[in-house]
Amino acid sequence: MVYRYDYDVKNELIDLLETKQDFSGVLEMPYYLEQYHQETSTARQSLQRFLIYKLSYHLDDTDLKQFDCDVCEEMTTSYLKTYHWLDGYRSEQQPSTVVKYEVTNGDITYRGDTMTSAWIPIKNYIQLKMPGQSKIQGNMWELYFLRNMEKIKLSPEAGRFLQLTHSIGNFIPVPRGFNTGRSGEYAKWDSWDLTLEQIFQWYTDNSDMTDICNHGALEHLFTYAKNKESAIQYCEAWLQLFGTWENFVKENYLEAFVDKKGVPKNFFPGHSLENPLPKTLKEYETFFQTVNKCIEQRGKQIANFLMNGENKPETSIGKGASTFSFSDLQNVKDTFLEYVYSFMSISSWKLKLLGFFLFCIIFSPIMVKLEMYPLYQMIIFVAFIIFLAFLIIYFSLGAMYKCPTCKKRFALKRIGKELVSSERISILQEVKTRNRNGNVVGTQEQYIPGTRRTYEIHYVCKNCGEDCYRQYEKETPNV
Repeated sequence: MVYRYDYDVKNELIDLLETKQDFSGVLEMPYYLEQYHQETSTARQSLQRFLIYKLSYHLDDTDLKQFDCDVCEEMTTSYLKTYHWLDGYRSEQQPSTVVKYEVTNGDITYRGDTMTSAWIPIKNYIQLKMPGQSKIQGNMWELYFLRNMEKIKLSPEAGRFLQLTHSIGNFIPVPRGFNTGRSGEYAKWDSWDLTLEQIFQWYTDNSDMTDICNHGALEHLFTYAKNKESAIQYCEAWLQLFGTWENFVKENYLEAFVDKKGVPKNFFPGHSLENPLPKTLKEYETFFQTVNKCIEQRGKQIANFLMNGENKPETSIGKGASTFSFSDLQNVKDTFLEYVYSFMSISSWKLKLLGFFLFCIIFSPIMVKLEMYPLYQMIIFVAFIIFLAFLIIYFSLGAMYKCPTCKKRFALKRIGKELVSSERISILQEVKTRNRNGNVVGTQEQYIPGTRRTYEIHYVCKNCGEDCYRQYEKETPNV
C-alpha cells in the first residue's frame, strides 16, 4: 500500500482487474479499462476509475465483486498503525468474505468507513450539468456515464474529490452499525461534516461522562438505522473511549474538519441533515473545495505519521498539512506562467500601446535631464503617462477576469487547472555549434522533439456563481 495522502486506493482494484482478466458479468469492462487508460483529462479519468469501481460489483468473480477500498486488507492494516486507541487489536477477515477485513479485540469490532461518500453528490452534480436523464435506474447510471463520457464536463475540484474520496484522509475505523446507520435515506447523510455535527452535539450534551443520559444527537444521526438501538449503543461505547470532544478530534486526526474554535466545519453554507445535498452548481463547487481541503490536510497528517513512524499524532491543527515541498514551488511557478500566457492573449494593439507608455515612463527621466521640457511640464507629462498606463493595465486585467455571463470585471476566481490534451510536436530552436575545444563558433536553427500541452483553467464568478473555462497551450522541448 502506498502511504501517500492523495493515493487513490481504487488503483488496487484496477491492478486486480487487469491481473485476473475475468470480466464475466460486465462484458464491456475491457473497453472501459482501455478508455480509462487513454483518457487525457485528469478529472474524467478519476470519474472513469470511480465508475469502474462501482461497476465491478456486478462482476462474477468474488474477489473483484467484493473489493471495498475502506475495508481492504492493506487499509485495515494501516488503521492498526495509525490509531493508538486500536492498540491490542488485530486484523481479521470479515465473515463470509476473503477480501474484506476488520479489526477485532475479543467481542469488540471496528471496520473502515468512507467518511464522505462520492456517488450521490457526484451523480447529482452531473445530472445538474446534463439535465433530462432522471429516469435512469440502478447501475444504469454507471453505464450511462461511461458510455457518454465525452459529454461529461467535470470541474477540476469535482475530479479531485473523486480521487480523494478513496484516499487515506477519507477513511476512519468505526463501530458496528455506524456506517450504514448514519448514511441516512438513500445515503444522503453520508457526509462527514453532518456526522461530526451530531458527535459534537453528543459530547456537548454529555460533558459528564459518568452519567450518559442524553442520546438525542445519536438518535437523530441514526434515524434510518435498521438496528437503531444497537448502533447507538456501539457508537456511545466508542465515543466514551476518548472522554472529550477535543480528544476525539485529536486521536482521529480530525483537526482539518473543525474551525479555530473546535466546532465542525460545514462543507457548504446551510449544510445539515435537513439540507443534506447541494442544490446548485455553485454550492457543489463550494462543497468539493471544502471537502477536498479537509481530506488533503488530514491525509497529509496521517501519511506523514505513517512514513515517519512517529509514536503519537500531531497535536497542532493542520500541522501535517503545512509541509512545504518542491512540488508546491512548481505549482507556484505553473500558476505564474498561466497568468503570463493568459496576459499574452490580450490583443496586440493593447500590448503595443502599453509598450509605448512604458517606453515613455522609462525614458522620461532622460528627457528631464536633457532639459527638453520645463520641469512642471515634465511632471504633468509623467503623471499623465502613468495614469494612462494604469488604465490600460486595469482594463486589460479586468477583461481577463471578466465574467462572460454577468459581465462584471475582476469577478472570476480561479478554482483549478487540468491537462486537457498532450501531443508531440517539433519545435524550431537555435542550437549552438561548438568546436573541439567546446567553444561556441556559431549557431544554427533546427527542429527538435517537443510536446504541446493544452491546459484548461476553471473559474467561478464571485458575483453570479457561473462556471467559466479557458484554455491555454504550452510548448516545451523534450530535452
